[in-house]
Amino acid sequence: MEPRASQASTGVRTFVMSIQYSPDEPRQTSPRRRDYDPVACERCAAAVELLTVLPRTADHSAYRIFACTACNFVQWIPD
Repeated sequence: MEPRASQASTGVRTFVMSIQYSPDEPRQTSPRRRDYDPVACERCAAAVELLTVLPRTADHSAYRIFACTACNFVQWIPD
């Protein structure tokens, strides 16, 4: 899967990716939320759920991944 790049009128480049996510599937361990984690979706302002935390590696920074409970928009927040 290759990310698609889009450029908004503000000159900010955004990469759109999709992942397999089903809110009906139980998770084995839930990561803990932090005080500065987003509570609302960037697109529709509905509640977001913390899906997982990707640890820092030599190739990339750590990320906290959230999904909107209404529109399933996924937000990748650098940790």
